[in-house]
Amino acid sequence: MTDHSPLETLSPALARREALLSTWRSRYFSAVPAGTRINAGEFDEIFGKELDRLAKPAADPDAPPTTLRETAQTLADLGVPLAHLVIAGSAWRDAICEILGPSLAPAVEAAVAELDALRAKTYAEVYAARESYAACARPVVNLRKKEDDDAFELIGQSPAMERLREQISDAGQARGSLLILGEPGTGKELVARAVHAGSGLERSAFLRLTPSVLSPHVVDSELFGHVGRDGDKRFAGLLRSAEGGTLFIDEVTALSPEVQAKLVHVLLEGKMRPVGGAEDEPVHVRVIASTSRDLDEAVAAGVLRGDLASALKMLTIEVPPLRERRSDIPLLCEHFLTTFCHRRCGCIFAISDRAMQLLLSADWPGNDRELRSAIEHAVSNGEGGVVRVEDLPAYLWHGRGVEGEGVLDRLPTLAEAEEQLIRATLKHFEGNKLRAAKSLGISRHKLYDRLRKLGL
Repeated sequence: MTDHSPLETLSPALARREALLSTWRSRYFSAVPAGTRINAGEFDEIFGKELDRLAKPAADPDAPPTTLRETAQTLADLGVPLAHLVIAGSAWRDAICEILGPSLAPAVEAAVAELDALRAKTYAEVYAARESYAACARPVVNLRKKEDDDAFELIGQSPAMERLREQISDAGQARGSLLILGEPGTGKELVARAVHAGSGLERSAFLRLTPSVLSPHVVDSELFGHVGRDGDKRFAGLLRSAEGGTLFIDEVTALSPEVQAKLVHVLLEGKMRPVGGAEDEPVHVRVIASTSRDLDEAVAAGVLRGDLASALKMLTIEVPPLRERRSDIPLLCEHFLTTFCHRRCGCIFAISDRAMQLLLSADWPGNDRELRSAIEHAVSNGEGGVVRVEDLPAYLWHGRGVEGEGVLDRLPTLAEAEEQLIRATLKHFEGNKLRAAKSLGISRHKLYDRLRKLGL
């Protein structure tokens, strides 16, 4: 602190407590997704107490740091991620400037900057002092939804995401089958889970089938169940196990034509026949399927039966790719940072301006999953509490004329070089994985395995 306390300079704004607190809360709420933030009552109680203490004249130079430390400790006890405190600090700065007007005197600007720096330093020290950063993220009432509720991960405030939420709400009120369309990595399963949760079936089963990783024979038995030769040994199968709930089929075009024909019977007649069974059995389950392929092209290519496409597309949801909702990238980055910082028990809580510009300008063919992978990579490699350009995967910046922010740029690691090669090969063959695998000298299954590990 300087000899001339910034609190004295900012006293006109601090004196307008209600206006300042209201503006601060509004700025914070507009930046943090609902379901992951403290509620309005908690915000007013915690930060209102902070304003009251800062507004009181105090000769003790330790008064501001003590007050800010108590705020950070209270929020940490509630399980609020440090990234949200950083957002709260930014919202406070914006609120001060709004209360005092757009043209601030140099002394006021200096006071805002000084108190802002003290706030960031104090918050970071409190969280870093915790035995485990992960302990600062336990779910609490009014802060985040239950751990087993994935719907809160549908993060974003862009118009495209708002439209998606409306579609999810409408689909939740319906009871028929549903087809979710979207590029790889857009979060189609999360959408399916959100529809399930909003349909009044949240207490019923939500089961998933990923046919691309199973042989057709296994898929048939896994989906419809089977009956033993003597008739008394049965395996229920996913359709029967999901009775009264939802079955999600991830990439429906991976089903064999024979299994697709049996699925049409389920959708149109509400009946199924187990493998080895002699009679049809009634089944009551909502089927939600997804595909990343164009529906008409899939039918024309023979990988999707026309009658199954017709049965599924009575109700559809199209998940927008990340490039159509770039304004959601900062919120997604904040969410992924929080997630991986918890696991790493570290304290990386911010992204440099240059790194964020790079993230905002990237193409993201792998969408949210690729962004998530990039942030995980950055958290694993970053130091000093801030993600820099060179902490991100090299393919995002290497060779694009983007310089690192460290003392020396580094060469890509072997894993990064492999990822760059796979990306370049897929681009060369226009996404044809079979031809790409042959060119790389690996099997198609090996290529799929590498793509899954790379988050593509």
